[in-house]
Amino acid sequence: MECAYCHVENKEDSRFCSNCATPLPMMKKLIILGLTVLCLFLAAAAQEGSLVGYWRGIIQAGGRKFTFVFTFSIDAQKGIQGFLDLPEQSEQNIPIDEIKITENRVYFDIKKIQRKFEGEISADKKKIAGLYIRSNGTRLPLTLEKTDSAFSMKRPQMPQPPYPYKEDPVVIVNTDDQTKLAGALTIPDGAGPFPAVILISGSGAQDRDETISGHKPFLVLADYLARRGAAALRCDDRGAGESGGEHLAATTAVRAADVNRMFDYLLTRKEIDRKRIFLLGHSEGSPIA
Repeated sequence: MECAYCHVENKEDSRFCSNCATPLPMMKKLIILGLTVLCLFLAAAAQEGSLVGYWRGIIQAGGRKFTFVFTFSIDAQKGIQGFLDLPEQSEQNIPIDEIKITENRVYFDIKKIQRKFEGEISADKKKIAGLYIRSNGTRLPLTLEKTDSAFSMKRPQMPQPPYPYKEDPVVIVNTDDQTKLAGALTIPDGAGPFPAVILISGSGAQDRDETISGHKPFLVLADYLARRGAAALRCDDRGAGESGGEHLAATTAVRAADVNRMFDYLLTRKEIDRKRIFLLGHSEGSPIA
């Protein structure tokens, strides 16, 4: 193989000229291939880097607003990782199972909720205009904009410190079937005994705060009562939060038995006025009461 620079003949498998050390054609090809691979790698890394951070968008559907918050980061071992938050639906850290970036196009597959997203990154890397795809094939326009911080719902009614009361975690056992009910007892500061209210949630598996669409009505009620001198007991429903049992197997009568055990528990607390224990039910919680 002749060197193109000094014209000295070299062996066929030589990579460099034995006379002037100039790379021979095969070596040049390897160098070009290596540089090409490196450029592609750097381009992919740059694309992933442009996705890192917080992205927020809104869909208006059925007269309601739904906020979508995507968060992306790069793990040294696993590569780019992503999660989706749906604040109005109280869903957080939903993993994005598949993330594809091809030039300025992105594709996300979110298997937990059977949703997909595909879109195009703007030239300034600050917007992604795309489509949110439901499992039934419905495609809804969704534009994501890059933000500097994570999104948090502003709820002016949410209790704010300092709290003029204490809150004790409780575990109550329904001895009928040994199901454990986890919850919280809010107790005002000062000398008791205090009147108490048992908060009873409606249908569906509710946590102790009856969280729905980012709102926590039972937490707000417990705070309101405690600031006015009344204790409040609220528990996670069966199969929700930290409580045991199966929610779908819990009839109205079974849930009423759970409330009876909550009532019995309050009778054991010296801070509670045994003659002033009240039941407050929401929706199905009313017939349960």
